[in-house]
Amino acid sequence: MLPQLESQIKRLGELPVAYIQLHPDTKISILELLNYAKENISEKAAVPQHIEIIQTMPLTSVGKIFKPALRILATQQLIDEELSVLKAMDVKFEVTVNLDNENGLIATITVGDDVKDEVIKRMQTRLEDFLIKLEFKQHGKVVNADEPFKKKY
Repeated sequence: MLPQLESQIKRLGELPVAYIQLHPDTKISILELLNYAKENISEKAAVPQHIEIIQTMPLTSVGKIFKPALRILATQQLIDEELSVLKAMDVKFEVTVNLDNENGLIATITVGDDVKDEVIKRMQTRLEDFLIKLEFKQHGKVVNADEPFKKKY
């Protein structure tokens, strides 16, 4: 996802994103798809700010698009990108996002055993604008859960 899109999401909340599954052997660029959307979607607020091509569209048992799976994918990507600077510094962590009936999306960031508390705090600071429940785990235990979430709600 583009950095300017990330900053817009933080400022404005949700922005339209399109996930597209192409027919086999279809050749089209994301730029062509974005231009097509701009030219053919009359409501400016509905024009996708980002288009992602995926291999398989998640579907419900009746064949409708399963939107929660796409929200999970988008959230996972945004958090991974927001924390990518730490991965570049060789900080070991894994992000998983799940849907909870009570809390909506929950992001669990499992950090390596050698990750120090100040690094976890730095991760929390980088993610404090995300309006989802955050949970940090280390040594198999939850640490510093919900701090950004509680500030917002």
